[in-house]
Amino acid sequence: MAKKMCEICGDMQATVPDRERMGRLINRVCSSCHALRLAGDMKRILELHEKRMAQIQNSQIAETGKENS
Repeated sequence: MAKKMCEICGDMQATVPDRERMGRLINRVCSSCHALRLAGDMKRILELHEKRMAQIQNSQIAETGKENS
């Protein structure tokens, strides 16, 4: 049986199941494409974390400003 190629790039052998497909875990994505997806996920998570931390700091500054007035 022939090895399946990556559904994203089509260049390398599929070694990781596609997280966007439900059902049986069938290798559909190569490790390089999987790593690129994970890197994108981490960037998005860090952006959201920084945004939330900025909101928390702004709300704390606003609260301390009200107490001092």
